[in-house]
This record gives sequence, C-alpha cells and structure tokens, in this order.
Amino acid sequence: MRNKLLFDAIVWTFILFALTTITYSLWPGNLPINRIIGILVIIELIVLYSIRSSSWEYLFASLVCLCFVLSLGFTGDINDSILDGVYWVITSLILLKFSDNEIRISLYNAINRNLAGIKRASIILNIILAISLMIPNCYSQSWGGSSYFIGFSPSEHTIASGACLVLVLSLLSVRLETFRPLHLFLIFVPIAVVLFSGARVFLIPAGILLLLYFGSVKIPTFIKGLFAPIFLILAVIVFVQSNMWEKFQLTLTSGFGLENLDFLGAFTSGRSVFWLIDINAFIQSTPLAIFFGNGFDYVYEVNSSLYGLRIWAHNDFIDILLSVGLFGFFLYILAIGKSIVQMKRQSGSFFVVFLLAIYLLGPAFLNGFFVSQHLVYSYLLLSVIIHDKSNQIASINPVQIKEGEQ
Repeated sequence: MRNKLLFDAIVWTFILFALTTITYSLWPGNLPINRIIGILVIIELIVLYSIRSSSWEYLFASLVCLCFVLSLGFTGDINDSILDGVYWVITSLILLKFSDNEIRISLYNAINRNLAGIKRASIILNIILAISLMIPNCYSQSWGGSSYFIGFSPSEHTIASGACLVLVLSLLSVRLETFRPLHLFLIFVPIAVVLFSGARVFLIPAGILLLLYFGSVKIPTFIKGLFAPIFLILAVIVFVQSNMWEKFQLTLTSGFGLENLDFLGAFTSGRSVFWLIDINAFIQSTPLAIFFGNGFDYVYEVNSSLYGLRIWAHNDFIDILLSVGLFGFFLYILAIGKSIVQMKRQSGSFFVVFLLAIYLLGPAFLNGFFVSQHLVYSYLLLSVIIHDKSNQIASINPVQIKEGEQ
C-alpha cells in the first residue's frame, strides 16, 4: 500500500510540476515553487532507492553523488554548479532506476489508477496554455526583435519543455480511447505552444508524441482519410505563420546574435562554433580535470570568455565532460544505455523504442536533456506506458489490470 502511494505521488508530482511551470510568473516572486517540487522529486527518489535497490544500484547512486560532490570542489560559481549538478544527478538516477521492469510496471499501474485525474489535469493545463496563447504579454521580444511565446514561464525553452510534459499527460489520458474531438484540443494546443515558442529543438519530441498519438488512439479509417490532408495543409500554414518559421529565417541571417558566422554556424545558432570551443577546452584540461571535471559552472565560464555568451554547452555529453569528466560521462552513458536496452528487451516494437531513444538523444545532442527536467519526467512517463503497450499491456482496460505486489 505504501508503495502504491509512492508511485501515485510521483505521478502527481509531475502533474504539479507541469502546472507550476506554465503558471510560474503567477506565483509569488519569493516562492521558489519549482525548486520545492524538485526537492519533492529528490525525496521520492531517495525513498524509491531505499525500498527497492540492488547492490549495483546502490553503488551507481553512490558514485553519481560522489561525482557531484567532487565537482563542487572545482567550482567557481556554486549556484550554477549546484543547480545543473542536481539536474544531472536526478536524471541519472531516474534513468537507471526506471530501467527496472518491475518499477516501470508499478508506475504504469499508478498511471492507470489515476487515469481520470490525469485527464482532468491535462484539460486544465491545456486550457491555461490556450488562454496564455491569446495574451499579448505572454510573448517576449528577443532574437533580433522577433516575438516568441513564453506564456507565464521564464523563457521560450521552459514553456516548450513544459508543453511537452503537458502533451505526454494528454497522450496518457486518451491513449485507450477511440478518437474524439476533444483530442484535437488536448494534442494540438501543446504543439502550438512549441511552434510559437520558437524553440526548435522541441520539434523533435513534439513530432514523436504526435506520431505516438496516431499510433495509439483508435482512429476510424474514414476519419484518418478525411483529416490527413486537412491536417497537413493546416500544419504547413501554422508553421509558416508561427514564430518557429521566423526563428529558422533569423538564425540563417544572424546566428546566435553574433556576426561572422558561416552557414553551419548560423543554422545551428552558433552551436557548431562553441561546441568546438568547449571540446578544445576539455582536451586542454589537466589530467585530473579530464577524469573528474571542472565543475558544472566551468562551461559557462569557457563560453563567456571565448564565445561572448554565458551559456551551457547545449549538448549533454560535452557539458558533462567539462563538468564531471570521463568519470561522470561514463555514469551518464551507462544510465542512458541501460534505459534504452531494457526497453528493447521488454518491447516487441523496435520502432517504438527507436522513437523513445530519439526523444531522449535528440535534445541531449542538440540542446540539453538533463537541464530540461520537464523532458526527463515526460520521457519517464512515456517510456513506461509505451514500453508496456508494445507488450499489449496498455491495450487492456485499466479497471481489468491486476495489481501485482507493490
């Protein structure tokens, strides 16, 4: 019973995180609401590891925490180091822990126990997003004066990442249903948010979630035939009229706000430039730093001094090499690999596992996965339910699913 409550709490913590993210500026300024939720996630992880863990998992968790503590000894800016370091620790521990099939099934059962609540929550979350899309103050000017949607969140990337979490919750709530008009609202509002945010990297998870929606919901053939061409035309129109199209045009002319970038540098918003800077900084590090890193603030210092902007690496693997060295890099690769391999072992669909791998690795390579905690939580929920559905578990009516020993 206690374990059931724990997994129920995890589901509702993620829902609460989606809510506080898309309403962030509406909360009192002196209330660090998302950090409070982050503390809840940490507590839930500690409880989860304490009630069920192998010796190997205890060793992994200990090494990750040791790696983080060591990184603090090399840091110059403790605030940047703690924030990004905690994100990395949470992500690594989540990826490893939920590669355990029994843990996945427990979370899956929690999702089905709370299915009605998840649907109500997803409706409320989408209503908030839809309203904010119509409010002029929910757009900010950046990137050469263009306007991008931020909603009530701090930035374009935050609202786009939060929209992906909302989209996963929407998908969870309708995946067992036959197509209904309400689905259009629940699925396409978060996608519109991603488009109007201009955060291009989130086109990857949004596109994957759209594919999974069409693959999981029972849609009559005549509706598919009727809506497919209409949807395609509308999608092109919305994309061309959206802030996303402006972002593509702007990056080809101004890059990341810096001059003298070639086509590749402009198209990647400068990534191809500062990635080389960051990799070179890693190669030139001391042997101690190569193995144990320079702290999570180091990448900000490197890019600030050599590129002119105080930004992270926009690539998990480069970021981790600079921050916690080969030691932390190996642990992170181990967690990702175990998550994907375990899904493949339990799944009958290579294509679904491939989509889930891209959902993780796409943002990890092109912007950052562990720094976008909404993506981490949405990947966790998605990997559980889609992995089980590939075994035809999710196609069973939730009320008929037998709860195992939890």
